[in-house]
Amino acid sequence: MFKKIILLALVLVIAAVVPLVTACGGGGGGGTPNPNSDVVSVALDKVLPQKAGMLAGLSVEKILGDKDIANLYNTLVKDNLNGDPSVPQTFDALLAKFQAETGLNLKDFQLVEAFGDISALTQLTSNDGPDLNTDYLGAIVTGTFTNENIVAAIQKGTGTTLTSTPYGGYPVYVIEPGEANASMTFLGKGVMVIGSSAAVKDVIDNKNSGKSNANWDLLQTYGRLGDVMFKVAVKIPDDWTAKIPVQQDVSGLGSIDLKPFKSAKLGGLAANKVGGTSSLEVRVGFPDSSTATTAKQSVDNFLTMIKGLLQFAGGSVPQAADIGKVLNATVISTRSEVLSLRIELTTAQIEDVAPLLKGFVGSGQ
Repeated sequence: MFKKIILLALVLVIAAVVPLVTACGGGGGGGTPNPNSDVVSVALDKVLPQKAGMLAGLSVEKILGDKDIANLYNTLVKDNLNGDPSVPQTFDALLAKFQAETGLNLKDFQLVEAFGDISALTQLTSNDGPDLNTDYLGAIVTGTFTNENIVAAIQKGTGTTLTSTPYGGYPVYVIEPGEANASMTFLGKGVMVIGSSAAVKDVIDNKNSGKSNANWDLLQTYGRLGDVMFKVAVKIPDDWTAKIPVQQDVSGLGSIDLKPFKSAKLGGLAANKVGGTSSLEVRVGFPDSSTATTAKQSVDNFLTMIKGLLQFAGGSVPQAADIGKVLNATVISTRSEVLSLRIELTTAQIEDVAPLLKGFVGSGQ
């Protein structure tokens, strides 16, 4: 049970749409590793496994420190789930519940960088969620927590005493009895690696080698998303793009050319908030700038269709005005081989379109 709770906090980097998460500098390798030394630097390119086809980052520190996010949570719960005993009614209550169930204070966590192969990403979006005994998934977590507190909290939650086995100079713990593949280690004070055994050991191997084995295109896509609250980069597998039709008919509106998207290679998503303005950006990487330009034309045409439909339908379409506000705030552009779709909304505008979230929140998803 404890493992599921702590993993939920870690995989929020995939599920949430709310810095990075770039390398902190310094290099891995060289000398004898000392997991009990002061906080170590984690150069992402030196520890990210080559097998990783997905990389995501969540700045826990930024999110917990933003009052508007807390207020938005409070408003959504009050308007849609008020009185539901299974749902914390305030953001502070949510944090308190996490601490009560795990013995850990979320404010002691600063940065989470999660990685995995594409099959793990698919599992994250399924009803069953990730399984560290079968999926290749891991997270590098940094913060002001102490390694001893993490171990103590897991022991309290599982009712067992954790033991570690040395691997590459680092202690590797089994984090729940009977599930030997779910592992954890510490690269230094306040630097935890948690995930499947293979993922954790690959991080250790890469750090000790001091060499970069990561997929450079994935790292570059990830880094270009900027210093944001949340971001995720994905190396798009061929079997995903193979399922995209060349053309999609839209009843009553015409057809959309989807052919350029069949050659998409990389995808990215970033969400951020600066002051009173929140942003959401989606990026798609193509083999060349020509394909990116053609893809932009397809997206432009689709949005034009939707805007025309909303104007024609008028009041017969529920929340048409709110949808129109989001569409009008959407900026589509290309830079070299990358297509970008970006939305910026003020806090007041988000409150205006909040009813669009009601069906999602009310469904309990």
